[in-house]
Parts: sequence; structure tokens; C-alpha cells
Amino acid sequence: MSQSSGYFGLLTPNTPAGGIAFPFGQQQQQQLQQQQLAFARAMQTSPNGFTNTFDMTAQQAQAHAQAEAHAQAAQAHAQAQAQQAQAQAQAQRQAHVQAHLQAQHQAAQQAQATAHAQAHAAAVAAAAATGRVTHPNSNQALNDVNQFYTQTKHSIDKMRNVQKAVMLNPQKAPFDILDAEQSQLMRVIDQLMRALSDLWRTALLTPPDIHRLHFLQQELKLSHHQLELYHQELQLITQPQPPRVPAALVIVEQPFPMVVTKGKQLDEDGVVVMLLGGANVDFTHFSKVKVAMVQETPQAKASATGKAIENDSQPIDAYRRLSRWHLKFLNGTRKNAVGVRFGIQVNVGSGINTQSVTVESENSLPFIVITNECQWEESEGALIRKELFSEQNEVPWFAFANTLQRHFIRATRQDPQRPSRCLSTMDLDYFHDKFFGRSMSVTAKAFEQFWAWFGKCIQKLRYQRHIGPAWSSGLIHGFVSRQAVDIILRDEEPGAFVVRFSERDAGNFSIGYKTDDPSLDTNLRHYLLKPSDTAASKRTLPDFLAEQTMFTYVLCVTIEGMDGVPQYRRMPKDAVFEPYYSKRTGPSVVNGYDDTVITNRNGHTGGTGANSRAGTPASADGEGDNGAINEEDDADYS
Repeated sequence: MSQSSGYFGLLTPNTPAGGIAFPFGQQQQQQLQQQQLAFARAMQTSPNGFTNTFDMTAQQAQAHAQAEAHAQAAQAHAQAQAQQAQAQAQAQRQAHVQAHLQAQHQAAQQAQATAHAQAHAAAVAAAAATGRVTHPNSNQALNDVNQFYTQTKHSIDKMRNVQKAVMLNPQKAPFDILDAEQSQLMRVIDQLMRALSDLWRTALLTPPDIHRLHFLQQELKLSHHQLELYHQELQLITQPQPPRVPAALVIVEQPFPMVVTKGKQLDEDGVVVMLLGGANVDFTHFSKVKVAMVQETPQAKASATGKAIENDSQPIDAYRRLSRWHLKFLNGTRKNAVGVRFGIQVNVGSGINTQSVTVESENSLPFIVITNECQWEESEGALIRKELFSEQNEVPWFAFANTLQRHFIRATRQDPQRPSRCLSTMDLDYFHDKFFGRSMSVTAKAFEQFWAWFGKCIQKLRYQRHIGPAWSSGLIHGFVSRQAVDIILRDEEPGAFVVRFSERDAGNFSIGYKTDDPSLDTNLRHYLLKPSDTAASKRTLPDFLAEQTMFTYVLCVTIEGMDGVPQYRRMPKDAVFEPYYSKRTGPSVVNGYDDTVITNRNGHTGGTGANSRAGTPASADGEGDNGAINEEDDADYS
């Protein structure tokens, strides 16, 4: 039998099944066989011992591998989250930086607009040395302010969402950026407000520009209110206990200052209030808005007991948070200036965190409620005086002229943006020359002297029948001197006439006319209307003019725009005044003005005209021999 060499022999063909051939001797082989049998018996006693041991070892290895895999996956996930957080933080920083840079750029643009407006105001002030400056380029200055107001409003609207995010997840960097942006925007709004104020004081504005300027002032104030609330709310991050909820009730539209008639509702000139809140203020319930009248001065006496305002409460539009009021006042205010204040109770938050808050507006601008039209002149003068001179004894001429224009348009019931006939530059120059000596400032004393004359003129335009429409259509020239009327009539035909306000007899009319009477030393005459000329209840200025044969053609004045040159059209008086004539059944006086009595060149008369009262001589230039004013000798107002 062949044998294998080596340390362990290989299986041979004559090796027993399951046995192993060894190259030892038989004794060693028997010992190994006995060890194998013992091992086999041990396996029979515990047949799964080896298998269990092997399986346990495999499970431990598998568990270790799985744990290691989980650890690696967790580490990878953590790394991914860290990278994502880092990317988000970087994007947030970039967004804040970009927003900050954008805010800086916007602030620079707004500062540029403010500088432009201030430069414009300085140019106007320099030109004002001539005393005849009229709104140069004011429209462009208002366009600039409006452009940057629009950008500011857009930034405030976007700021709401940013503030919500910052309040939910406070971090120092976003807080600092938002805080700085809000402070910067408030400074810009203050600059724009100062620019508008400077424009008001240094340029003569057209009515549309006056309306735009006041609209921009109201909108800028509203934006400033909203920014203040956002800023107050943002500070809650560092001051958790607020003194009050960041909310405000703001008057966003009002017609005041103005004179209001008792019992007459403010239909067109309504008051609008708006409820503002912080970015995270959640209004969950609204009471009705209430309004109350407040005295401007503590020493003013209450006008009457009982209810002062009809319908003094009404709901608020919960979606727009607006409330529009057409107020009707039930009592007069005894010529004292008063205001109104609004209030509302709201719930903020929900559930156990609900908080009930009362929010009140500031006082409105002042107004006076009159019970009779004869109180209007004094009350309107008091409001203008309060507006101009409550904090100073004199104001720039342009501020006075702009204020006067605004009150005049409202007093004559005209559209503030498109008035049919505003005070022209020629009218204002006439006032400037006649009453203020072309001074570039107006004192409170000078205003009192002016209003003693002008107030009566406006009273007549506002209340006397047919006078307002005749003024608006140019049939009444109005504010022009006697000398200017002489120039206007110089080349006209006999019978032409011009109606103006008398310079001496405040609120009365004087009629300049041209005559061909050869007995007179001049063919230009002036007639001062007497109280008896329009004394009857249904006798008006057009009725008086219709009865005077010497008045044939009225010179109707047309002025295109505020700076237009007056154009005069010769119109037959019956063709233009006929719509205003009273309808009377009896025969009218054909020749109520008798030119034959104008025989005394000193203005006195030697007879009576058909329109004269018994015993009172008629005169073309005065009221007769009873010592009344002689309009022919009317000197400049001093």
C-alpha cells in the first residue's frame, strides 16, 4: 500500500468512510480515534452546541455591523443637516445684507429726493426776493416726494412679513438690521415731511398742488404711525412686558379745519379712521367705533347739554379696518373751536391669552359749528387765525397765500383739485399790494385788517343768491382795483361795465362802466351799490343790473389756470344774467338808474332816480348827499 508523505496524510482509497488516515503508528491512531469518539459523544450530548456558538458569534458580528452602519448614517445625516443649516444661515445673512443694502440704497434715493426738494425750496426762497414768485417747478418737487413715498410704503408693506419671522424666531442679527431699517425709514419720512412744509412756506402753489401736498402729508403721517407700531412691537423682544398693545386708531381723512353748519351732514367731506396694529397683533373682535366732541381749550364752555353728534357709533369694516363717518352735529359751539375723537374696544389674541384693549385716536383738526350763516365770517377767520398764528406771530407770505387759497376753495364750495375759479395770481398780487405792502411775511395784526374786508367778500360769495355762480363764470370780476377797471374799460364801447368788490365798503359791489355823456369830464364812471338796490327779499344783483339802461355789455373775465392772463369778452347783459333774474309778475323798473341825475362832477346829485328812495338823491359814484361813501374818491386801502 502506498503512503503519503507530509505532516497530515490525505484520504486514501482504503480509508474507512468518515475516517482519516494518519501516517503515525497504530497507537497514536487509536488515541486520535478515541478523541474523535469522545468528541462525537459530546456532540451527541449537545448537538447544537457548536452551531449555537457559531450563530451567536455571527449575530454579534451582524449587530456590530448594523450599529456601525447606523452610526455612519447618523453621522452623515447630521453632517447634511449641519450643511443645510449653514446654507440656510448663509442665505439668511445674504438676504439680510441684501435687504440692508437695498434699504441703504432706498434711503440714499429718498435723501436725494429730500435734498432736491430742499434745493428747490432754497431756489424759491432766493427768487422770493422779487416778491412775485409763483410755484416754479413745485409740481416736479411733489412728484419726487410722491415717488419716494411710494417706495417707502412698499418697504413698509414687505416689512410686515419679515417682522413676523423675526418675532417668531428672535436672533440678534436680523433684529439689529430690522431695527436699523425702521429707524432709517422714520427719519426719511420726517425729512419728506419737512420738505413738504418748506415747499408750503416758500412757493405759491396751484390748487391741484395744494391738494397733492396735503394728501402726501396725510399718507406720510399714516406710514409713520405704522412704522412706530412695528418699532414698538419689535422692542418687545428685549422688553417682554409691554406698556400697551401696539395698536392705534388713526384719522386718515378729514375735511377740517372748516366751519360746519348745525344739523347739516358732512356728505362729501367725510372723516375716515383706520385701525392699525403690529405685525403679530391678531384682532379677534371689534366693538363699534364711537365718536365724541372735545373742546380745543379747557376754558371753553360746553355748547349745550345732551347729545352733540347724531349717530355717534357705528361698526368698523373688519377686513379693511376702516370706518367712514358723515358727521352731523346737533349743537352749535358758540364760535369756539372744537374737535372730535374716536375710540374702539378690540380683543387681541385668543383663548386664555385674549386681551381686551381700548384704542383711541388723537383729536381731529379744529372746526366750529355755527347755528346761523351770519356767524360764518367770524368763525372762518378764527380758524384761519388759529391755523396760521397759534404758535407764531407772523408767517411767510407764501404760507399765508396757500392757506388762504385752500380755505377760499372750500368756502366757495369748489372741487379742490379742479376748481372752476380759484384765486388767481393776479388776485393774490392785488391782496399783496393793497393790504400787505408786498411784505414777504404776514403778521397777525395785518391778517385781522385784511380779514375785516376779505371775510365779508367771501361771506357774500358763499351765501348771497346768484353771487357764487356769477363769480365762477366770470360775470363778477371781483378782486381788482378801480384803476385797473379804468384800464380795462378804456377802449370799450359805451355801456360796457365791470362788477368788482368795493375797496372801501367791505363786502359791497362797485360797478365801473363807460358812458358817452358829453356833459361829464370823463367817460369812465364807478357806481357803489346801495343797500336799497338789493334790499327786497327777491331783488338780487342780476335784477338790479337788468333794470339799469346804462349797463349794456358786461365784460366777462376768463383766466386759464392760476397764472393765466385775463381775457375779456363783451357779453350782452340779458344774454348772460337772464337765468338769474327773478320771476316777477308786475312790471319791472326799466330805468332804475337815471343817468340824467349825474350832473355834479364831485359825485353829488341834484335829483332822484327811479331806483332812489324818497328824499335820498341817487349818485353814480356814491350814496348821495347824506354823507355816504363816494366811490369815485376811493383811495387805496390803508
